Amino acid sequence: MLRKRTEILRDANIINQEVRDFVFYCIDVLETDIENFQSDKAEVFVTHMAMAMQRIVNGEEVNELDDFIWKEMLEEECFGKAEEMYNKISQKSFIKIPEGEKKFIIMHICNLLQQ
Repeated sequence: MLRKRTEILRDANIINQEVRDFVFYCIDVLETDIENFQSDKAEVFVTHMAMAMQRIVNGEEVNELDDFIWKEMLEEECFGKAEEMYNKISQKSFIKIPEGEKKFIIMHICNLLQQ
């Protein structure tokens, strides 16, 4: 279902092929590392990742995560694992992910780890 959602975005020209391929890679990594990855939270993550990467490709402004929320994320038990998974994903990114987007992605991964 997650790949199908990504294909729909690609077929509708909302995301490009490079973004689609990168999102598929993210799905592969997270399916391996997170139990029960196929969930509503996973759908939110995949959609966010696809749209965020396309915004970066398009040179659109990336919003910053609120400092208060980020400080709370740093305190979460899953933060270290989420950051580790982000680092694994970002190593294969075809573009540099801005710091603001990095924080949103880590927040989404943390959310997935808490299911």
